[in-house]
Amino acid sequence: MKSSVNLSTGNGNGSNGSSSSSSSSVNGSSSASTSLLLVASILCNIICSVGIVLVNKRIAVAGFVYMTFLTALHFAVAFGVMTVVVRLGVVEHKFVRFGALFPVVAGCVGSVVASNFALAVNSVTTYQLAKLITIPSMLAIEYMMSGKLPSKKIAAILTVMLIAVSFTTSLDLSLTPAGCVIAIAMVAFTSIGQIATQQVQKRQGLNAMQLLHQTSPYNTLALLVLAPFFDGSLVTWLFAAPAAASTASTGSSDSPATTQPGVVPLWEFQPTGEIVGLILISALLSIGVNLTNYYVVARTSPVTYQVLGHVKNCLVLTLGVILFSQQLVGMQVLGIIVAVGTAILYSETRRKEAERASSGGSGNVPVLRIPAVRRE
Repeated sequence: MKSSVNLSTGNGNGSNGSSSSSSSSVNGSSSASTSLLLVASILCNIICSVGIVLVNKRIAVAGFVYMTFLTALHFAVAFGVMTVVVRLGVVEHKFVRFGALFPVVAGCVGSVVASNFALAVNSVTTYQLAKLITIPSMLAIEYMMSGKLPSKKIAAILTVMLIAVSFTTSLDLSLTPAGCVIAIAMVAFTSIGQIATQQVQKRQGLNAMQLLHQTSPYNTLALLVLAPFFDGSLVTWLFAAPAAASTASTGSSDSPATTQPGVVPLWEFQPTGEIVGLILISALLSIGVNLTNYYVVARTSPVTYQVLGHVKNCLVLTLGVILFSQQLVGMQVLGIIVAVGTAILYSETRRKEAERASSGGSGNVPVLRIPAVRRE
């Protein structure tokens, strides 16, 4: 009884002990909630990033190859979501004039449209491996801009990567000259877009979410203006091959031409319930990619983010082969393993070089992130 009276009447020691215990409990609960939210965000990011590539490919296979319109829809959804996020005060609003944003808008529009068309025309394997070429492409642009050369070790790693990617894609029976050209355009636009994004973010003091909020309406308008050409003349030229010829040449269902004998312009297309549902899922996944990417980047280390990117690359490659019945020969499997392995080795080598440079080594070696699954 005495003990209970002392506690209830506000005995100093008892009160402090209780407060301390309560504070520790609250802090522990808060820390656990934060960790749980981070784990959930990482899992959601993996599901959304991998899912959007596979869903977009399925949309193309189902016959909806109008990637300019699909990309415009994604950016319109992104702008709507970001407007809500800014209104709620989660992200601070920062206005930037269009002239300063133009390089990012141009690079982003070109990159995402080329990426989606490259995914529609090529197999998932060729598409994902082509994205790895963005790494040496960015280094080449960096050299032209600043004269900065990579180390000999980095150059050797990238040489092996280029050989592995070139060899593996050359064995892809579904690869066409048009698909190859579009993949090259994807690499070029993505490299330019990423460099422009880095520079504008640094000059304007914007984080990724603020930049997305500022550029998404311009991206949407630009894509809607371009849609009549890209989703009209271009798609009818790219996908005009008869279904029978496509199936005979590839032996795979990983082609939009296998579902219909020809492709009509966007305004003549009659969507099915499946396609409408897939487009809605794709739009929802694009929201998940944008929101979770921002949270994961802010809450994890560069190493964790790099590992996450490699996991997504491997999942896209594996699931792409399984879900779309792509037939791989042994040498292709070996080439994929070498390409992904050199990508992992590259990011780890760059990280160590950056650490040495920041701890007093010579030179300033920037860490370039391996392009993860595209935030279409």
